[in-house]
Amino acid sequence: KHSKYLKTDEFFKQAEVSNKDFTEILAQYNDNPRALLYLDPPYLDSANSLYVGYGRPQGGEIPDRTGMYVELIKFFTTCKCGFILVMNYNRLNAYLYAPWISGTYAKEYASHREGEKRRTRHMIISNLAN
Repeated sequence: KHSKYLKTDEFFKQAEVSNKDFTEILAQYNDNPRALLYLDPPYLDSANSLYVGYGRPQGGEIPDRTGMYVELIKFFTTCKCGFILVMNYNRLNAYLYAPWISGTYAKEYASHREGEKRRTRHMIISNLAN
């Protein structure tokens, strides 16, 4: 610990960091109006090829992760807790999550090629008041 980080240390005393399946975590906080979930999905709909398979080699079949979309929409329509999710903007995501989009912003990623940048747009999806 360093005095510079005391406020951060205090904040994280209240936080739970977990590697549980996301559906377990959503169920755990679903009915708690005092909870705030920052959902950093496992690169749900990411255009970043470095994250394919979450670091594991893939056979030749691309896994179907669309069930995550369905689970998130079900959760968003029933939860009593607050949530914030950031994900890539595309027209399908904008349609699916339209009731909860609170904003968008441009994002630039460094490429593995020297000096090359990749640009994308992200959506902020939340049930918190703007």
